Amino acid sequence: MVSVLSNSNLKQKNNYIKNYFNQDIMGEILIISINDTVVKNLVNRSTPISILCLNSTGMIIETLFDLPAKSKIIIDISFKLESNEFRKISEVIWKREKNEKIMYGIRFVTNKCI
Repeated sequence: MVSVLSNSNLKQKNNYIKNYFNQDIMGEILIISINDTVVKNLVNRSTPISILCLNSTGMIIETLFDLPAKSKIIIDISFKLESNEFRKISEVIWKREKNEKIMYGIRFVTNKCI
């Protein structure tokens, strides 16, 4: 994955190297649970996202989808980088509104890709 990134796109902050891309990476999320309750009416309904920042522990995404604030939300994120497809089970850790879109901070629950 690092091979597609140039050193000019790497920024270090608080001992974490974050990868900023020249253009957003598109992906999608599936909501698995909210506050430890499986969300059955959203099963198999994906929502498009743009990945703004990616590192080894999480990412920042942007979407039009408004998730409930101050809730424990577990999601399944999928995206493609070059010819590699990735899926990560993740948790939403923060939310910020930005014009019509909403930014979310995401922490990977597992380091393994599905």
